[in-house]
Amino acid sequence: MELVNTCFNTSAKIIDLVQRVKRYPWLYNKHSGNYKMNTMRNNAWTSIAKEIACVCKKWTNLKDYYLREHAKVKKTRRSGCGAKDVFTSKWQYFDVCHFLDGKTIVSRRVDAADEARRVQLNRRLAKGVRRMSVVAIINPDVFFLDKKQPRRDHFAGDGYHVSHLVGVRALTRLIKAQVVRRLGAQWGGDRPRLEVTEVLLCRTCGCKGHPRDGCLFFKD
Repeated sequence: MELVNTCFNTSAKIIDLVQRVKRYPWLYNKHSGNYKMNTMRNNAWTSIAKEIACVCKKWTNLKDYYLREHAKVKKTRRSGCGAKDVFTSKWQYFDVCHFLDGKTIVSRRVDAADEARRVQLNRRLAKGVRRMSVVAIINPDVFFLDKKQPRRDHFAGDGYHVSHLVGVRALTRLIKAQVVRRLGAQWGGDRPRLEVTEVLLCRTCGCKGHPRDGCLFFKD
């Protein structure tokens, strides 16, 4: 990816842009009270753009590139690699952009793999809960469902159907333990502790509570 264009053709200009944006935390800090204030953000960009042209597009490219490089570093650290195997970015502006750590909303392009794993876990968890006999009604979380895609068979990647993979039973046991802990041991059995009494309506007298052949007014 070529980051340097005609507007930013030297390292000094790139660093100058980063330093200017750094003065306005609401342009990158998601915890800032003014982060969602479009007026404040536009005013900041206008102030910067008075001296630097095409600044908004360039900053977006810089930020996204830094996030991708930073994600590579985090991925190698999580995988348990040794210090020598941890990814080291060779991008010349990587160090100067460190102030973005923990303050920027990560784009979907960066965490697409984590999002896919989270969706799959959500499906396995929901399927495990449905197998619990103590659960009578479930309100499915449809937030992750992609309604534009058709439903497929088992092992599909859209999240509608996930096979009974290893770990579903363990998740179910954890949920069951929490149910028992919060509602009592009577809710941890194999069957729900519910009794349903059928209320009968007599067709002869119109009263509830007895069948027709048990009514005093019924004649053969």
